[in-house]
Amino acid sequence: MSGLFAISTAAITYCHPAVPLFLFPALGLTAFYLGYGKERKQALLFIGAAGGTFLMGIILSSPYWLTAMTMKKYVNYKAVISGYFSPDMHLVSVPELFSRFWGHGGSHIGEGMSFQLGLPHFLLALAGAVFFWKNKVVRISFILYILLIIGMLPISAILWAKVPFLNFVQFPWRILAVIAVLQCICATGIAAAVGKIKRRYLSAAVYVGILCVCSLWYVEQFKIVTVAGNAAGKIEEHRKKRLNEFYVYAAGNEFIPLTAQRGVDAPLGTRPRLQISERDGSATPAEGNTAFHIRYFLETSSPTTILINQLYFPGWQILVNGENAVSPDVNWKLLPDGRGCFALPPGEKYFISAEYEGPPGWRMRNFVIGLAIIAYLVIFYLEYKRKGLYGKSVPDNPVL
Repeated sequence: MSGLFAISTAAITYCHPAVPLFLFPALGLTAFYLGYGKERKQALLFIGAAGGTFLMGIILSSPYWLTAMTMKKYVNYKAVISGYFSPDMHLVSVPELFSRFWGHGGSHIGEGMSFQLGLPHFLLALAGAVFFWKNKVVRISFILYILLIIGMLPISAILWAKVPFLNFVQFPWRILAVIAVLQCICATGIAAAVGKIKRRYLSAAVYVGILCVCSLWYVEQFKIVTVAGNAAGKIEEHRKKRLNEFYVYAAGNEFIPLTAQRGVDAPLGTRPRLQISERDGSATPAEGNTAFHIRYFLETSSPTTILINQLYFPGWQILVNGENAVSPDVNWKLLPDGRGCFALPPGEKYFISAEYEGPPGWRMRNFVIGLAIIAYLVIFYLEYKRKGLYGKSVPDNPVL
């Protein structure tokens, strides 16, 4: 079970890295709260197991977050955490949380995006917490639920402005992804009240009634939306922008290296990934040449400049005849658009191999991941030998 939780923790990070900034602290507080009040030994074992599993998930997701932190100083990331993307520009008002409006668009006021927390679901969560307050899971979930709702409101603007790393979330309404989970947990408390109804048909009627009320409240979501304009024309417009222009969905070109003084004029298209300046020379793709592994045979009779048609980031490895002869500090020249080139002397045949090997520190990162997996498997095996797959006994209610 702990292995699934670790994998799930990592998967959430890969799917949407902004969500874990709130989900992980919520899970940590929940684990601490559930462990609090137990006997000292049991509490330490419970919190330690939860913390170890959580740590494993963080380690498994390090190829994302560690790479982002390492490469942050090399790219134009500030373009997407300021201006339009400042969190304080996208705080949610209380009426928006309960509005029945359903639409799409930007998240500024009047831009058309809906932020439905949902009045029926809020009331269900509130009722569930009231009916089942004695349940520790429901209790801590409801407390976190209310705190995170407050975190999206204008009253929390100072936190978004002052707390480090929160600006990477960009949009406070992204907390709704965590709130929705907590809302469902709280609403399960309804079952505690409905379960006291002795007649089963009345219990079923309550659940059907709840479903009907929610369906009527959210009816706007089920309406067919007509798209203004020619959809086929829009698709063709976007296709041309991707193939004929360097126009991408990255909102602020945040992936462009800081060394680039301007953006790339056009996508690579049919141009080779390696070009030479000498007209009398020749560059022939070698076996194994792909979009990710550039392999070329070069032959030239005069000094030649080799252009790599890729954006340069720390981690590129360029070999000339099997030797690492190209260094950014010595003979590597960056162009204004972020690509790089280097010079070769005349009169020789060269084999050029160029590829992005990985961000700085990737080998050590993967080594640590490997050690963590081995350690986890060893611990799992020892526990299995000691207790069996499911332990000596499984309590009826191990958490609550």
